Amino acid sequence: MKIFAVYSRLNFSKKPDWLDAFRNKYNYPHTYHVTLKQPTYIEEDEIVNVKNILAGIFNELKLPDHKIDIVFDKVVTDTPIMIVATQKGETGVLQSKIVSALGRYTNFVNPESKNWEEDFKPHITITDDLDSEKLEQAKLDFLIAQDIWIWRPPCFVLTKKILHHFVFVRLFEIQNLKRNA
Repeated sequence: MKIFAVYSRLNFSKKPDWLDAFRNKYNYPHTYHVTLKQPTYIEEDEIVNVKNILAGIFNELKLPDHKIDIVFDKVVTDTPIMIVATQKGETGVLQSKIVSALGRYTNFVNPESKNWEEDFKPHITITDDLDSEKLEQAKLDFLIAQDIWIWRPPCFVLTKKILHHFVFVRLFEIQNLKRNA
């Protein structure tokens, strides 16, 4: 058995100064990304087929400079703490194509992730797997970080303790994969 997933790395055009430090403090070391296909078990002999399906999707994409703009405009201070894009845009279209084309691959590593795939919400996880005490501290630190910085659109804006933010990123690493002969 093998595990595969489809991720898109993020490159920020504007990123809050505190974001990396916050993630580091709460030990979330993963590269900034959006998960387009949740981790799924497959047999080793299915790898070539999965690669060919993805190559077909990416070869047909008509994206200028192989980039997709996305705006993360909502914070979820639950567990995990995430920055969410309320408008899926082209990212949602791409995710839907990938999930549809790989529809027969449903042996999810985490069965709950099937729901995340069906109800796709592009997001950046900034904390994960925190016990309740650390989660409460992270929420407090998150609000304190917002009080220290003065944000103006298109970055973050703090109004009456309600956080409105607009973090612009681009999805990169959309590559033309070669079909296996």
